[in-house]
Amino acid sequence: MKKILTIILLTVLCSTAFAQKWRQFGLKVETNFTLERNYANDGTTLVGLMNPDAYFFFRGGKYVYGEIGFGYNFFKGDFSRLNPDGITYVFQNETVKLHSLMIPIKLVGYIPLGKVVAIEPYAGIIYQPLVSISNNSIDFSKKTLEQNMLFANAGVDFKFGPIIIGANYKYGLNTFFTNKEGKKPQFINICVGFQF
Repeated sequence: MKKILTIILLTVLCSTAFAQKWRQFGLKVETNFTLERNYANDGTTLVGLMNPDAYFFFRGGKYVYGEIGFGYNFFKGDFSRLNPDGITYVFQNETVKLHSLMIPIKLVGYIPLGKVVAIEPYAGIIYQPLVSISNNSIDFSKKTLEQNMLFANAGVDFKFGPIIIGANYKYGLNTFFTNKEGKKPQFINICVGFQF
């Protein structure tokens, strides 16, 4: 959490000397690469992952911008769990698909490097309420999975005219499961988009 607060402070300090249009809107398409594959202390492991998302955003401000977005997140995970013998599987490569809404809320700075090139550091939170889950033969359901995921989020975008290319880090503030102990999800995310 200290890192997130430090990034917010640096964003404010680096951005107060610069300003652009007071209101902006745009679209981002992203993909997430997991940094944590052990999702529970019972040996449930994420083997394969596909996790894209997309959202529209609106921001307003003068030197530092407040941003809110609305979009969709798709999570397709292949999970395995070993028996206590550490050799045989309770289940292996079982596929689960999750569909969630995505509501990012951020503070965004603006540091121009030229007339059409700029760096935009940001920090905030992402709220992802679970909408639906696919049928599966394992214990993944709305009763066992967190239905209201929260992520701390920090990153930087590079803006070339209306085109955005960026990367960010997402850290889960709650665990993937609600019925057992586990680790909090972590992702590195890359994105492309447009901003006007």
